[in-house]
Amino acid sequence: MEKLLETASRKNMHSQFTRQLLTAFSGIPAKLQAEKDAQQQNLKLVEPLTRREIEVLRLITEGLSNKEIAQKLDISLRTVKFYGTSIYSKLGISGRTQAIRKAKELGLV
Repeated sequence: MEKLLETASRKNMHSQFTRQLLTAFSGIPAKLQAEKDAQQQNLKLVEPLTRREIEVLRLITEGLSNKEIAQKLDISLRTVKFYGTSIYSKLGISGRTQAIRKAKELGLV
């Protein structure tokens, strides 16, 4: 049963429900399962996002400005912009709205 659920999850078949069943089946807490799913989706990219890029992407999806992200992560505004450029390039997109949509499609957030 677990293998069937994993196959369904990889094919994005009823993804949220499938993840819930897998979580219940495996006993892994939902947050850890979501992170595992995000890592698997990240590996499907031509060039996977780094851990820090994923962190910046999650803050973008929360609606934080570059300045707020810089403050929260204790990095410079220029560094946040660098991460943004890198994220956009790796995801093949050109802006925040597309980044949010793509991150949700890939299950990175």
